[in-house]
Amino acid sequence: EYILLKSRDDIFVDYPTNIQIDNEYVTFILDTSLSVDEIWKNKLKAKTRNQIRKSKKNNFYIEFGQLELLDNFYHVISQCWRDLGTPVHSYYFFRQILDKFGDKVCIATAFDKELPISTALLFNIDGVLSHPFAGTLKSYKPTSANNFLYWNIIKYACENNINTFDMGRSRLNLGTYHFKKSWGGDEQKLFYYYFLG
Repeated sequence: EYILLKSRDDIFVDYPTNIQIDNEYVTFILDTSLSVDEIWKNKLKAKTRNQIRKSKKNNFYIEFGQLELLDNFYHVISQCWRDLGTPVHSYYFFRQILDKFGDKVCIATAFDKELPISTALLFNIDGVLSHPFAGTLKSYKPTSANNFLYWNIIKYACENNINTFDMGRSRLNLGTYHFKKSWGGDEQKLFYYYFLG
Protein backbone atom coordinates (compact mmCIF):
# COMPACT_ATOMS: atom_id res chain seq x y z
CA GLU A 1 0.00 0.00 0.00
CA TYR A 2 2.89 2.38 0.68
CA ILE A 3 6.62 2.71 1.29
CA LEU A 4 7.71 4.75 4.31
CA LEU A 5 10.96 6.74 4.11
CA LYS A 6 12.19 8.37 7.34
CA SER A 7 14.68 11.22 7.11
CA ARG A 8 16.27 13.94 9.22
CA ASP A 9 16.29 16.19 6.16
CA ASP A 10 13.62 17.52 3.83
CA ILE A 11 14.92 15.70 0.76
CA PHE A 12 12.47 16.94 -1.87
CA VAL A 13 12.29 20.30 -3.62
CA ASP A 14 9.09 19.46 -5.47
CA TYR A 15 6.88 16.77 -3.96
CA PRO A 16 5.54 14.09 -6.29
CA THR A 17 1.76 13.81 -6.07
CA ASN A 18 1.91 10.29 -4.63
CA ILE A 19 3.75 11.41 -1.45
CA GLN A 20 2.08 12.18 1.87
CA ILE A 21 4.18 13.72 4.66
CA ASP A 22 3.71 13.08 8.38
CA ASN A 23 5.09 16.15 10.22
CA GLU A 24 4.24 14.92 13.70
CA TYR A 25 7.63 13.43 14.67
CA VAL A 26 10.65 15.10 16.24
CA THR A 27 13.75 14.11 18.15
CA PHE A 28 15.69 15.98 20.82
CA ILE A 29 19.46 16.39 20.54
CA LEU A 30 21.39 17.12 23.76
CA ASP A 31 24.93 18.51 23.61
CA THR A 32 26.88 16.20 25.92
CA SER A 33 30.22 17.88 25.19
CA LEU A 34 29.10 20.15 28.05
CA SER A 35 30.02 19.16 31.59
CA VAL A 36 27.58 17.28 33.81
CA ASP A 37 27.26 20.40 36.00
CA GLU A 38 26.48 22.63 33.01
CA ILE A 39 23.74 20.30 31.84
CA TRP A 40 22.32 20.05 35.37
CA LYS A 41 22.25 23.83 35.89
CA ASN A 42 21.50 25.14 32.40
CA LYS A 43 19.62 22.45 30.46
CA LEU A 44 17.37 20.46 32.79
CA LYS A 45 14.01 21.84 33.83
CA ALA A 46 13.48 22.26 37.58
CA LYS A 47 10.83 19.52 37.61
CA THR A 48 13.27 17.08 35.98
CA ARG A 49 15.98 17.89 38.54
CA ASN A 50 13.45 17.24 41.31
CA GLN A 51 12.49 13.87 39.81
CA ILE A 52 16.17 12.87 39.63
CA ARG A 53 16.61 13.85 43.28
CA LYS A 54 13.48 11.83 44.13
CA SER A 55 14.84 8.76 42.35
CA LYS A 56 18.14 8.98 44.23
CA LYS A 57 16.34 8.63 47.57
CA ASN A 58 15.49 5.03 46.63
CA ASN A 59 19.14 3.92 46.60
CA PHE A 60 18.93 2.68 43.02
CA TYR A 61 22.23 1.97 41.31
CA ILE A 62 23.27 1.80 37.67
CA GLU A 63 25.46 -0.62 35.73
CA PHE A 64 26.86 -0.33 32.21
CA GLY A 65 28.00 -3.45 30.41
CA GLN A 66 27.34 -5.85 27.58
CA LEU A 67 26.48 -9.55 27.60
CA GLU A 68 26.60 -9.74 31.40
CA LEU A 69 23.57 -7.40 31.51
CA LEU A 70 21.59 -8.98 28.68
CA ASP A 71 19.40 -11.15 30.92
CA ASN A 72 18.51 -8.12 33.06
CA PHE A 73 17.83 -5.99 29.97
CA TYR A 74 15.58 -8.66 28.47
CA HIS A 75 13.71 -9.15 31.74
CA VAL A 76 12.68 -5.46 31.74
CA ILE A 77 12.13 -5.00 27.98
CA SER A 78 9.95 -8.09 27.60
CA GLN A 79 7.67 -6.96 30.45
CA CYS A 80 7.43 -3.40 29.11
CA TRP A 81 6.54 -4.52 25.60
CA ARG A 82 4.02 -7.05 26.94
CA ASP A 83 2.34 -4.25 28.93
CA LEU A 84 2.15 -2.18 25.73
CA GLY A 85 0.68 -5.11 23.81
CA THR A 86 3.71 -5.25 21.53
CA PRO A 87 5.44 -8.53 20.61
CA VAL A 88 9.02 -8.44 21.88
CA HIS A 89 12.04 -9.24 19.73
CA SER A 90 13.73 -12.51 20.59
CA TYR A 91 16.54 -12.76 23.10
CA TYR A 92 18.73 -13.92 20.20
CA PHE A 93 18.02 -10.69 18.29
CA PHE A 94 19.52 -8.57 21.09
CA ARG A 95 22.36 -11.04 21.57
CA GLN A 96 23.26 -10.61 17.88
CA ILE A 97 23.28 -6.82 18.23
CA LEU A 98 25.78 -7.08 21.07
CA ASP A 99 27.91 -9.58 19.12
CA LYS A 100 27.93 -7.66 15.84
CA PHE A 101 28.35 -4.08 17.09
CA GLY A 102 31.05 -4.82 19.68
CA ASP A 103 32.26 -1.73 21.54
CA LYS A 104 29.77 0.51 19.69
CA VAL A 105 26.95 -0.80 21.87
CA CYS A 106 26.32 -1.33 25.57
CA ILE A 107 23.49 -1.84 28.03
CA ALA A 108 22.59 0.53 30.86
CA THR A 109 20.47 -1.00 33.63
CA ALA A 110 19.17 0.54 36.84
CA PHE A 111 18.64 -1.78 39.79
CA ASP A 112 16.65 -1.74 43.00
CA LYS A 113 18.75 -4.05 45.13
CA GLU A 114 19.08 -7.07 42.79
CA LEU A 115 16.01 -6.33 40.66
CA PRO A 116 16.53 -4.71 37.23
CA ILE A 117 13.91 -1.96 36.95
CA SER A 118 14.88 0.32 34.04
CA THR A 119 17.13 -0.33 31.07
CA ALA A 120 18.33 0.84 27.67
CA LEU A 121 20.40 -0.55 24.83
CA LEU A 122 22.83 2.22 23.86
CA PHE A 123 24.53 2.76 20.52
CA ASN A 124 27.57 5.04 20.17
CA ILE A 125 27.93 5.68 16.45
CA ASP A 126 30.31 8.44 15.34
CA GLY A 127 30.05 10.26 18.66
CA VAL A 128 26.25 10.15 18.80
CA LEU A 129 24.66 8.18 21.62
CA SER A 130 21.17 6.77 20.98
CA HIS A 131 18.87 4.28 22.71
CA PRO A 132 16.45 2.62 20.29
CA PHE A 133 15.36 0.10 22.93
CA ALA A 134 14.53 1.26 26.45
CA GLY A 135 11.95 0.61 29.13
CA THR A 136 11.03 0.87 32.80
CA LEU A 137 8.91 -1.55 34.79
CA LYS A 138 5.41 -0.13 35.15
CA SER A 139 5.42 -0.65 38.92
CA TYR A 140 8.50 1.59 39.20
CA LYS A 141 7.17 4.56 37.21
CA PRO A 142 6.10 6.40 40.42
CA THR A 143 9.70 6.20 41.73
CA SER A 144 11.10 8.17 38.73
CA ALA A 145 13.35 5.23 37.87
CA ASN A 146 13.24 6.31 34.21
CA ASN A 147 14.64 9.73 35.21
CA PHE A 148 17.38 7.97 37.18
CA LEU A 149 18.28 5.92 34.09
CA TYR A 150 18.21 8.92 31.73
CA TRP A 151 20.36 11.07 34.00
CA ASN A 152 22.97 8.33 34.29
CA ILE A 153 22.99 7.86 30.50
CA ILE A 154 23.67 11.58 30.11
CA LYS A 155 26.48 11.41 32.70
CA TYR A 156 27.90 8.38 30.85
CA ALA A 157 27.98 10.36 27.58
CA CYS A 158 29.67 13.35 29.22
CA GLU A 159 32.26 11.23 31.02
CA ASN A 160 33.11 9.16 27.91
CA ASN A 161 33.64 12.07 25.49
CA ILE A 162 30.45 11.36 23.54
CA ASN A 163 29.38 14.74 22.18
CA THR A 164 25.71 14.14 21.40
CA PHE A 165 22.77 12.30 22.93
CA ASP A 166 19.98 11.70 20.42
CA MET A 167 16.89 10.97 22.50
CA GLY A 168 14.96 9.33 19.69
CA ARG A 169 11.68 10.07 17.99
CA SER A 170 8.63 11.35 19.75
CA ARG A 171 5.23 12.29 18.43
CA LEU A 172 4.39 15.94 19.04
CA ASN A 173 2.70 16.74 22.35
CA LEU A 174 2.42 13.17 23.61
CA GLY A 175 3.92 11.89 26.88
CA THR A 176 7.33 10.91 25.50
CA TYR A 177 7.60 14.30 23.77
CA HIS A 178 7.15 16.22 27.03
CA PHE A 179 9.46 13.84 28.93
CA LYS A 180 12.30 14.25 26.44
CA LYS A 181 11.79 17.99 26.06
CA SER A 182 12.35 18.43 29.81
CA TRP A 183 16.00 17.35 29.42
CA GLY A 184 16.95 20.51 27.52
CA GLY A 185 17.86 19.08 24.14
CA ASP A 186 17.31 20.94 20.89
CA GLU A 187 14.13 19.89 19.09
CA GLN A 188 14.79 18.58 15.58
CA LYS A 189 12.05 17.85 13.07
CA LEU A 190 11.89 14.41 11.46
CA PHE A 191 10.43 13.85 8.00
CA TYR A 192 8.21 10.81 7.39
CA TYR A 193 7.43 10.37 3.69
CA TYR A 194 4.71 7.95 2.62
CA PHE A 195 5.00 6.91 -1.03
CA LEU A 196 1.50 5.73 -1.81
CA GLY A 197 0.92 2.69 -3.98
